[in-house]
Amino acid sequence: MRFAFADFLVDTDRRELSDRDGPIALQPQAFALLVFLIENSYRVVTKDEIFAAVWQGRIVGDGTLNARINAIRTAVGDDGTRQELVKTFPRQGFRFVANLNDGTSRGPATEQQGGKRKSVGILPFSNIGNDPEQAYFADGLTEDLITDISKFQDLFVIAMNTSFTFKGSSKGTIQIGREMGVAHVLEGSVRRAGGRIRINAQLVATEDGGSVWAERYDRDFNDIFAVQDDITPEITKALKANLRGDTIPSRAEAEVRVHMNYACAHAPYSSSFNPRLSQKAFLCWSRQSRLTQCIREPERNRYSLTNAVTHLDSQVSTMD
Repeated sequence: MRFAFADFLVDTDRRELSDRDGPIALQPQAFALLVFLIENSYRVVTKDEIFAAVWQGRIVGDGTLNARINAIRTAVGDDGTRQELVKTFPRQGFRFVANLNDGTSRGPATEQQGGKRKSVGILPFSNIGNDPEQAYFADGLTEDLITDISKFQDLFVIAMNTSFTFKGSSKGTIQIGREMGVAHVLEGSVRRAGGRIRINAQLVATEDGGSVWAERYDRDFNDIFAVQDDITPEITKALKANLRGDTIPSRAEAEVRVHMNYACAHAPYSSSFNPRLSQKAFLCWSRQSRLTQCIREPERNRYSLTNAVTHLDSQVSTMD
């Protein structure tokens, strides 16, 4: 693969950096680091990620990494003051910021390939208060969410190390999302009062800062791990549904549909008997029952019920 920027060309097959005058000498590790930065140019990469990718997890010091960064900058005519090609983000990592001349737009490769995968960055949940146990819970909840959501192959999730570099950041959500190179950002907060805990979560679109989804969860805070295990699947399901474009009826919507189905179910009995209308009445009653469950059951059960209601909707519509 070839990457062109400014007056330079990186050829990964030949493992060569060159300009108009020919090949430029570059140490193998520095070349591997340059390629890694270019491939991830849509976001800031952390030191841990670099150590894992370039040094395969071997223990090396910051001095070694800085020496390779300086070697790259020297090779492409950049330096630590200008940082026109490789930029340092203090306490966060590095990012390749030069414009690539290959016609591709900046952003995760997962979104450039026909938009088959959605991308999301999950920010550390804010701890509203000075309770250390609450802070521990907020970090644990964030880690669990990143782990669970990363299991869905059609969703691209920013790595945990990268997400936690933005903990306590004063930057806005849109700016963080753009630095991550993701289409959506999940943010939230944790607040405790006595034996109760409240978790607020919101999915924000990086493009315009619009709120795609938001929810509040209130729980008894008797066991920190039990609450964590209870909330994580709730948010995971909602996030997955909204990123994939699935629809989940709100309580108000479900109640309206219950009343509509009640009228639909009773309509056949106001006139003479008709087998087809009776079948439709049965389906309407079934749909009403599922919708009623959708209202009464906890959030975790609404998703399976929604699927059942959607199926019944399609059956009823074919009879109209």
